[in-house]
Amino acid sequence: MNRLLIIGCSETKRPDPGKLPAIERYDGPAFRVLRRARKAGHLVATQVFILSAEHGLIDEDRMIADYDRRMTAERARALAPEVSSELLRWLLRHPECQRAFVNLGRSYAPALDGFGAWCSRHGVAVVEAHGGIGERGGQMKAWLEQSA
Repeated sequence: MNRLLIIGCSETKRPDPGKLPAIERYDGPAFRVLRRARKAGHLVATQVFILSAEHGLIDEDRMIADYDRRMTAERARALAPEVSSELLRWLLRHPECQRAFVNLGRSYAPALDGFGAWCSRHGVAVVEAHGGIGERGGQMKAWLEQSA
C-alpha cells in the first residue's frame, strides 16, 4: 500500500438491517465518490480508513450495524490516542506509503492531532481537504485519480 486515505463517517447511512461493510453502510457524498473511484480502479494500493464517531478508526471492510452517533470535538479528542496509535503503527508497517489524503470535517480534526507533523517528519506527503462537503469531495476525487 503506497497511499492512505482517511475519511470521516457520514450521517447518511443505508438503513439495511444487520451489518454491512462500512464502505457500503455510509452513504454520504464522499462515500459515493469513494465507491465510484473503486469501480474506476482508482483505489489500487490505497488503504482506506474511516473515522467513525461510534467505532473509532476502522477499515472500509469492517462490518457495522446502523447507528446514530454524531462526531463531536469531545468525542474526537477521546478517540485521538487510539486513532493516532493505530495510524502510526500502520504507517510504520507500510514504509512504502508516501502519500496520504485526509477528508474530515472540523469536528473530526482533534482525533488526528499530531498526525500531519509525524508524517512530515517521516516523508509522507499529506493533503488535507478543505472547504465544504462538495469541495472536499472534489479534492478527494482529484487526488484519487491523479495518484492512481
